[in-house]
Amino acid sequence: MSNLAKDRPFFLDLAYNAPHTSLQAPKEVIAKYYHIQDKKRRVDAAMIDVMDEGIGEVVAVANGDAQKAPAMEGVNLIPFSTGEISGAPHDSIFWRGGDNTRLSILSSDRNKYLKIGTKEKSKLYQLPEDVSEKNNVITELPELAQKLELQLMAWNQLNVANRLNPFKDYHQQRDEFFLNAFPDEATEEGYKPEKIRTLKQCPQGAAQSWLSHSHQ
Repeated sequence: MSNLAKDRPFFLDLAYNAPHTSLQAPKEVIAKYYHIQDKKRRVDAAMIDVMDEGIGEVVAVANGDAQKAPAMEGVNLIPFSTGEISGAPHDSIFWRGGDNTRLSILSSDRNKYLKIGTKEKSKLYQLPEDVSEKNNVITELPELAQKLELQLMAWNQLNVANRLNPFKDYHQQRDEFFLNAFPDEATEEGYKPEKIRTLKQCPQGAAQSWLSHSHQ
């Protein structure tokens, strides 16, 4: 947006999921609306607050006010898809899990480094020869692993923490919200918190069946 001509109109379709479900917002923002007694309305207000802040950042970028707008990472992919620009749009691609502990980097030469929390050991795969990621070569290539880890940590430091709840936390909070906000309905319907199962806890064959269908 910062590269758009100031004298030419443009169309921007900015679709927010908020303030629809899932109902969640940063705790510090929800605390601003402590005076709202209804928990659901209090979270709604916080979601709208965060959405308004995001819209303000977009407007700041559109108006060329770089001081008010936060730094944003991004590359226009259209010239790459049309062939106007050759090569890769990024030197590396980064991922970060919802709980901010699962991190990975894929370099342009397709070396993939994964850092998963503090309990599991980091992993390194060379995808051109190992597309299924069966051979962890981190002990054979420690210098490459260190190089990719430094890039990954530097990228992670530049990004704010993910405000969305991890999968299990979301389901737990969703159940608690329903039970607290609508106790009569929950009792009448016999509502019970959903038990979150891992693939290991699924019936024998069910996990493999799901995986095979999801990749068809």
